[in-house]
Amino acid sequence: MLQLLEPSTLILILAGILLAYRLIVAVVFGALASKMRGRFSISSGEAITVAVVSFFDTVLGLFVLGMSALTKETDVKGANAIISRLKADISFVSDILYPVKDPDVENLRRDALLLGEKLTQIEEDPAVGRNDVIGVLERTERDFLYLRDKADDINLEEDATARNRLVASCRRRMEGVLEGIEKVLSLLT
Repeated sequence: MLQLLEPSTLILILAGILLAYRLIVAVVFGALASKMRGRFSISSGEAITVAVVSFFDTVLGLFVLGMSALTKETDVKGANAIISRLKADISFVSDILYPVKDPDVENLRRDALLLGEKLTQIEEDPAVGRNDVIGVLERTERDFLYLRDKADDINLEEDATARNRLVASCRRRMEGVLEGIEKVLSLLT
């Protein structure tokens, strides 16, 4: 004969099914939010929030996902203005450092030109106006202003030891600038 399950076992099975359903909903909403990261500027923290909220309530998860996607404030013009200023500074630094025939200075100049290429790549991304991207671009601009200021000093310096100190200082700043740009690229992808 068919034996019926005890009520406590039946409740555990139903609770397990309900829990599995809620987990599936949370994972699906989290994956959906992750897919929307680039296009709608949803951060990874917001995607996790959507997944957690979706675990408790599907409609609330949809609401949080919609609010995250639709209420982003972006300032594309501001970001493009920062990028334009950085490109002008890169051109200035490149022109100033061109006559110096020191390998370290040439490497610094090449890094500046590489930065310009990466900025062009960033400028073409539709999510360039995100607040976190603009923050990193502003820090990058601030660090690059130091390089712009020191480019004249490097060009005019006659003493090789003093020039090497300036170049080493600028090299450290350039590494920070390039790390910032890599961070921007990772935020946009």
